[in-house]
Amino acid sequence: MNNLEEALKNFPCWDWRELYKQELCNVQPVSTTYNFSTTMVMSKKLKKKVDMVGGDLFVSSFKLDEKPILIDNSFVTFEREGISYKCKVIEQVPIQYKGYRCWGVLLQLQLQDEEDKGGNTDVLINDNN
Repeated sequence: MNNLEEALKNFPCWDWRELYKQELCNVQPVSTTYNFSTTMVMSKKLKKKVDMVGGDLFVSSFKLDEKPILIDNSFVTFEREGISYKCKVIEQVPIQYKGYRCWGVLLQLQLQDEEDKGGNTDVLINDNN
């Protein structure tokens, strides 16, 4: 078993039937991982980019010919089941798995600022409110 297959077992994805309820910059992903903690980041390169006290991370994958146009370290809105979340683009990479090629985007959910809502920083930002 190669490293990618082992990594995929550690980062399970949303069921393919749920993907039509998700989009990033008006583009529907072909795969999205469940949220995972920043402590799961092992790469030194990524540790420098990730806010270790920030929100959870997740990866969305897109078809090569239908990928969103994004800039690293920019903020974008990710929609999941009708709820909008503000996310930071950490890294974009091409992915090849079992002969399939796609474009992966590592995103970090942004925590709510205390000044914005006057309180708990554990709540994710919801742009619909």
